[in-house]
Amino acid sequence: MQDVQTARPTAIPAAQNTIGRFTTRDTQPYQYRWDLASRSMHYLRSRGVTLYPVERLRNRFYRSMLKRHAANIPPLSEPRDAHILNSLRQDGVYITSLSELGLDFSEAAHSRLTDICIDLQRQPLPPNEFVAYAPSEDLVEVPGLANWGLQPRILEIVENYLQLPIAYHGMHLRRDIRNLLEARSRCWHFDLEDNRTLKMIVYLNDVELCDGPFQYLGSDDSIELRQQMNYRLGYLDPESVDKIIPKSRWHSALGKAGTVVMVDTARIIHRGKRSERTDRHALFFDYTSRKPKRPYYCHSLLTPEAMATFANTLPEKHLPYVFWRGIPSHR
Repeated sequence: MQDVQTARPTAIPAAQNTIGRFTTRDTQPYQYRWDLASRSMHYLRSRGVTLYPVERLRNRFYRSMLKRHAANIPPLSEPRDAHILNSLRQDGVYITSLSELGLDFSEAAHSRLTDICIDLQRQPLPPNEFVAYAPSEDLVEVPGLANWGLQPRILEIVENYLQLPIAYHGMHLRRDIRNLLEARSRCWHFDLEDNRTLKMIVYLNDVELCDGPFQYLGSDDSIELRQQMNYRLGYLDPESVDKIIPKSRWHSALGKAGTVVMVDTARIIHRGKRSERTDRHALFFDYTSRKPKRPYYCHSLLTPEAMATFANTLPEKHLPYVFWRGIPSHR
């Protein structure tokens, strides 16, 4: 789950707040609300969903949605994608690469991403932080990047896994700093947004065990940990997890630049291991259903201005994925 405390998008000057068909008025509902009252209400509502009567009703509603949408799920156009889907269903994770998928970024995109990572590397951070985010207005200008997550094959895999209409929350590029901090997303947790939440993580540099890889527990171990600790919310320190699921059963997603980790972060307990050698740069593409379990945690990874810029490049058929609460009617 994204570090809400550090993930506040970089602001764009107010003069850019009106762009084409869509404006920041249309994209503001997709932003996380930072004020204390809203964050407190989100927490209380999140706790309420875990109450047994509420959870039972929500699960009944969820099963009903799955049943109604079953006939509308598109078939996979690529036979090889059945293996990806089966792995996600069985294990909750699938590790591949851009080249193996046949969906690599363009040379222009690679070049621009390299420049963004260099700029991000220069960004100073306070000593109590370990994540820096690239400005989202820079990302939407990378040729084809934002639309990468809306390619037909990607959408087919995601919808077949979620089994519901897709909400696409955009992408962000984060730099995980090499330091000794072990808090928030560096502790074990699962994401709260929905019953199923699919993320695609693309490494932009080589990642070995000492470089802060994405770590996860197997599907069965995630269930065991939840049951034995009655774990419903929050973060778990590594020592507590090790007592139930020993480190020998922890999995690390290692790989060269271009490695792609597809993972259900609502189902699989996971963390970002702290880096001991070098900073890790990675892209994240996020998906949930359009009727998420906790919609107040589902916010765009882009600023209002960047989301409007991105939306104005989209064909009509892709608008429902981005404006999943409803396409603005004033156009």
